[in-house]
Amino acid sequence: MDNVVFQVIGKRSAKFKDSQGEDVSGCNFYLIYSLDKGEGHGTDRVFATDSRLVKSGYVPEVGDMVTVQYNRFGKFVSFVPVEAASGEA
Repeated sequence: MDNVVFQVIGKRSAKFKDSQGEDVSGCNFYLIYSLDKGEGHGTDRVFATDSRLVKSGYVPEVGDMVTVQYNRFGKFVSFVPVEAASGEA
């Protein structure tokens, strides 16, 4: 979903152990967006580790409009803030 503008509608902290037994902490972000095909809205959830959020320099708040950047392997890289006037979910 390239260049889709999402609205952050919720977020929840998460902590767990990865497959090597290392502690992982981060946040689940719950997003809504307008459907290009069809009617209404779609939803998505993105998990971002605390370290990835620190690297990105931006942590969205509920109500923020964002795009989501992924690397070539489909892993989350960062959120990019978008002005609300450019498109609402």
